[in-house]
Amino acid sequence: MLELGAGEGYTLYSQALMYPNSRFVGVELESENSLSSQQALLGSAPDNLALFSLSLDDLLSQDIGEYDYIIIHGSFSWLSNDIRDQLLAFCQQHLSPQGCIAIEWECHPGAKINEIIRDAVQIHSSLANDIETQIASSRAMLSWLKLNGVTGEAAFLKSSDTLSDLLISHSLLQTPNEYRYLLEFAGVIETFGLAYVGDLLPWTELAAHYDEKIQHLHNVLSPLNNKILIQQYLDFAVNRGTRFSLLTHSDNAQTVSVLPDLTKLKDLRWAGSFRRQSLQGRILNTLTANGLTPQQ
Repeated sequence: MLELGAGEGYTLYSQALMYPNSRFVGVELESENSLSSQQALLGSAPDNLALFSLSLDDLLSQDIGEYDYIIIHGSFSWLSNDIRDQLLAFCQQHLSPQGCIAIEWECHPGAKINEIIRDAVQIHSSLANDIETQIASSRAMLSWLKLNGVTGEAAFLKSSDTLSDLLISHSLLQTPNEYRYLLEFAGVIETFGLAYVGDLLPWTELAAHYDEKIQHLHNVLSPLNNKILIQQYLDFAVNRGTRFSLLTHSDNAQTVSVLPDLTKLKDLRWAGSFRRQSLQGRILNTLTANGLTPQQ
């Protein structure tokens, strides 16, 4: 497994301990200052774990071998489309024949809120005379937007505190507004020899997950057998702004179902941490989800 955006590497550390016969490699952008923490963690890490802090140029120039699973998220999800496209092409070349890429990205229509954030940051930082003051002004505006609440639950605001000055500058000050719809994203990945499989959270691709009205209207309008358009219409219906998309080689596209196949659930192995809950003083003996809503 290769994780791009691995941070300090703690998630991979636990995976490496659980699966000693597998190889785990984590990479964080050197701008995010994770090297010292990575080195400290590696002091007690198993031999099947490797962690690196690299520039994008250094990463893309490496022959990193072949991986069954490649995850792109965290700091790597805030790169511009041009750089992300280079990264996807690179990952396709290092993906095993039956492998899978999982990439986190901001999508339209919900990502339009990020355009408001970008505009606000650029207007406020335009008063600064140097890059250091621009970064400070950008962070001040991001904090103000959080307190103001106008931009709601925008993903960028949730992550901005952990991003380096370099990524703040790259994401908000240097690159244009360029978020994509799923339909556009699917067209781009085809040029790299990749095909869309689905979402890391499969229930979000089922209209029934939201409510009966959305399910009914979605069934009336969306094409029956066009996987991408079905999801694009659902994105419109729920104003989706973030996706964690699963991709594979185009040669595997014919094996991908149009919608998540719920009949496969019975064949899966399940694990979890479960604790008894109480509701209004009564111990529940049923599964709960979405807070404390009893599920049969």
